[in-house]
Amino acid sequence: MAYAQLAGLPAYYGLYAAFLPGMVAALWGSSKQLATGPVAVVSLLTASALMPFAAVRTPEFVALAVMMALMVGIVQACSRGAPARRRRQLPLAPRDRGLHQRPQR
Repeated sequence: MAYAQLAGLPAYYGLYAAFLPGMVAALWGSSKQLATGPVAVVSLLTASALMPFAAVRTPEFVALAVMMALMVGIVQACSRGAPARRRRQLPLAPRDRGLHQRPQR
């Protein structure tokens, strides 16, 4: 709840920020050791990024913070499989050298 107050949000948003990422990680996460949830640096960055656009603890500020969190989540979800797809598309060697072919058995 203190991280929500650092971000300039009402304290009960801290409960959502602690509960929801843990549930998503439990359902779809790939690591048992990864810690998910709010951290102080992200809370401070959220507040400093949104302060020029709205006053702290106003409904507009809360709406902007929720929208920013959703946009970051969408970008992370879309970029999750991008590196694996790129690796499959790029050849390891030029085709004329024959190094990309599998050995014959």
